[in-house]
Amino acid sequence: MTEVHRYKAVKMLSEAGNRINYDPHGPDVVMAEAYDKLRAENEALSKEAERSKSMLLDACVSIGSIGEALGLDMDADADMMIGTARDLIDGLNRIIQECPLGSPGFAIATEVMGELGVTQDAQE
Repeated sequence: MTEVHRYKAVKMLSEAGNRINYDPHGPDVVMAEAYDKLRAENEALSKEAERSKSMLLDACVSIGSIGEALGLDMDADADMMIGTARDLIDGLNRIIQECPLGSPGFAIATEVMGELGVTQDAQE
């Protein structure tokens, strides 16, 4: 993150061009360029955080939909849901390994794996 250096103002010019003296030390001031860089970084990080929050919400909704489709009690232990998801992925990997390349089973299983964002096990 850009570092903003603060300075103590001793003498400044007003917008009207008048000299303003502070004795012994005046207010903190920062360089406009450093402030602008920090502000831009802050805005970029805020947008990234918002995107991440949106992606997390989408993932939660997807998990809820999968759980509902599988007839799971969504208030149940999360470990059970994770286990079910792992079982689903294992089953899809078995289908991919056992079905011939180009078969409907292979195509469906690889498509579902892609939709889930899961990488396939290496073919042995």
